[in-house]
Amino acid sequence: MKEKSEKKVGHEEANLLRFLSFRPRSIKEVRDYGKRKKIPESLVETFIKKMKKLEYLDDEKFTRLWVRDRQKLLGLGKSRIKRELLQKGISPYLIEQVLEAEYSTDDEAAAIRKFIRKKKNSSRQQILAGLIRRGFAYQTVQKILSYLSRDLSPQAGFEGVDEI
Repeated sequence: MKEKSEKKVGHEEANLLRFLSFRPRSIKEVRDYGKRKKIPESLVETFIKKMKKLEYLDDEKFTRLWVRDRQKLLGLGKSRIKRELLQKGISPYLIEQVLEAEYSTDDEAAAIRKFIRKKKNSSRQQILAGLIRRGFAYQTVQKILSYLSRDLSPQAGFEGVDEI
C-alpha cells in the first residue's frame, strides 16, 4: 500500500514539474495548478520550496522576464502588463520595482508607432481604443495621436507616423 502512495506522489510531482517546464511560472500559478489537479497542498508547498532552492521558481525573475517579453514581443503597455502580473499573484510592490527598472519608454513609443502603422486605415477612435486595450496610458496615446494629426489633413490618415 505504501508503494502505491509513493507512486502517486511521484506522479503528482512529475505533473508539477511538467507544468513548470513549459515556461517560467509564478509561485501562485504553481499553487493554482496544484489545486486544479487536486494535488495535496503539502506536496505542492514542498515542491515549491524545492524549486525555489534550485532557482526554478523565483517571482522576481519571472516578473522581469514577463515585463521584457510582453513589452518587446507583444508591444503591451504598462497597465496591461501590471494587470497580468497581479493576476499571476505577483505583489504590487515587486511589479512597481520591476516596471521601473525594466520598462522602457523608448520601447513603449516604438510599440505605439508600430500599432498605429499597422492600423493606419482605421479610425482615430479605433486606434485609440486599441492602444488603451493594449495597456497604454490615455494621455500618452492622446499626445501621440494629436502630434500625428496636427499637420495632417483628415484624408491623409496617419502616414506621418514615421516622424515620431
